[in-house]
Amino acid sequence: MSMGDAFGTALVYLATAIIMFGGPLYILSANNDDMSQTALQVEVAEHADNVGKTGILTEDDYASLVQTVSADGTAKEIEMQIGRVDENPSKKTTQTNYTKYGENAMYYIYTNDIVNMLKQDGAVIFNQGDTYSISVKNKTQTLNNMLTNIFYSVPPGATYTLAAQASVTSTVNGDL
Repeated sequence: MSMGDAFGTALVYLATAIIMFGGPLYILSANNDDMSQTALQVEVAEHADNVGKTGILTEDDYASLVQTVSADGTAKEIEMQIGRVDENPSKKTTQTNYTKYGENAMYYIYTNDIVNMLKQDGAVIFNQGDTYSISVKNKTQTLNNMLTNIFYSVPPGATYTLAAQASVTSTVNGDL
C-alpha cells in the first residue's frame, strides 16, 4: 500500500466518523436545546402570570424560579423590570389650559433594586396597572452552541440558545 493510498483511506475513515457521530450528535444536541428552550419559556411565563394575577413577587417565588431555570446545569442571567404607575391626578400641567390635570407617568425599577427589595422586605407588592417584565438567557454555552461554532465558524459569544421572556400587567392590588 502506497503513502497516497494510506492517506486516502485515513480521509475516508475521518469522513465516515464525522458523518456517523458528528451528525447525530449535532441533531441530538439541537433537540435537547429545543426541549430546554420550551421548558424555560413555560417556566418564565408561569412565573410572570403568577405575579400578574396575585400582584405579589415574593423572595420564595424568585428563589424557586432561579432554582428551576438553573436545574439543567447551565448558568442563567435573569433580568427583571417593574414599571410603577405614578398617579398624581392633582398635578397641574404647564399647558395653556390651567384646569387640565397631569397624566399618569411610569417609573421603572430594575433587577438589582428588585433583588434588594426582596431581600429587605421579603416581597414586592404591585398595584393594579403596574407592569412586570422578566427575561432569562443562558450565560454558558450548550453542546449545540459549541458544535454550531465549530461547523459554521460562529464566534463563541455571538449566540445563545436558551432565552425566554415574559411581561404582564398586574390586574389586582397585591396584598400580603
